[in-house]
Amino acid sequence: MPDSADAHSRELSEPVLSVVVCTFNRTKSLPACLDGLMRQTMRERIEVIVVDDGSTQDTGSVVARYDVEFVALPTNQGLSAARNAGIAVARAPIVAFTDDDVIVPPDWCESLCDAWDVAPKGTFAIGGTVDVAEVTSFTQRYLARHNPLSPVELDVAHARNVVDRLRAYIKSESHPSRAIRPVYSLVGANMSFLKEGLTAVGGFDPTIRFGGDEELVCVNLREKFGDQSILCYPDIVVGHAFDPRLRDTLRRAFLYGFSSGRNWARNGGIPSLRPVGGLAVVSFIATAPVTLGGAVLVSLLIPFAMWRRWITAAINEREPEAVLYPLLALAQEVASNIGLVVGWQDERRKRRRTDRSLR
Repeated sequence: MPDSADAHSRELSEPVLSVVVCTFNRTKSLPACLDGLMRQTMRERIEVIVVDDGSTQDTGSVVARYDVEFVALPTNQGLSAARNAGIAVARAPIVAFTDDDVIVPPDWCESLCDAWDVAPKGTFAIGGTVDVAEVTSFTQRYLARHNPLSPVELDVAHARNVVDRLRAYIKSESHPSRAIRPVYSLVGANMSFLKEGLTAVGGFDPTIRFGGDEELVCVNLREKFGDQSILCYPDIVVGHAFDPRLRDTLRRAFLYGFSSGRNWARNGGIPSLRPVGGLAVVSFIATAPVTLGGAVLVSLLIPFAMWRRWITAAINEREPEAVLYPLLALAQEVASNIGLVVGWQDERRKRRRTDRSLR
């Protein structure tokens, strides 16, 4: 029988939390992320796993400066495959994920572990929220007001039709909750799971290369373990280094929509169309045959009616540029909806090709 000192030493050597950081050609931003993880208040009780998803940059030389586990994939396989590679080597019962362009506060891991300590039985996933790490550009100031990386609420997911979805969406936009609550899905930059739960649902879908893989794994967990199995703790916050250019924000919106479209083609149900963007497009199409100028005006008024709070902010907080935020939000939603349609079509084409090859 080993003595108590040996048992205590072995207990300390086993991490309570594994943190997986997947990276691809981000050698400039990765050090800031790893610096934050090295400064964790419970650093000695966590393991950090960096998965290089086939980068062409020399990620290994950056990672070599840190006390982390390094997994290098031979080719670029996509975010889901990289996350699965991290899960495969994780030693802790809880696996957390953050991104290579995220800055985590020193108590991030401790806050996650504290949440798990008090979480009700049947919890399989806990996540937090995301702030904008640096606010210097017009786009970043907009994202600080309208962050696209937010947990999806259960009300939106459980909508029975488009009208219910719109009602739930307006509610979540007008009165964002700060309560600890079950949610439909978590944000990939700030989420954690029981490893046994991830194993039970087969991990992340490797056919999803970017965007939407966390949504699908949360859907699978909820279907297996119930709506109460995924919790959001809004006070667990990380900072995301958003690109200052609007083009990157629209690119991300398109890619997330693309992934949602593929999931819709596979699983059916109500498509995850962004309702304000959808309403603006439908209004334009319906009105344009009568009056083109009126169609443009009606379409542009819809986001201003939806996000009236930004007009109030422009006046009360003397932030005149906030008047333009509804137009950015509209562009973001239209990009997401275009991505959804393209993704749906892409998945349908792939399925038809597969069916033909099996005949």
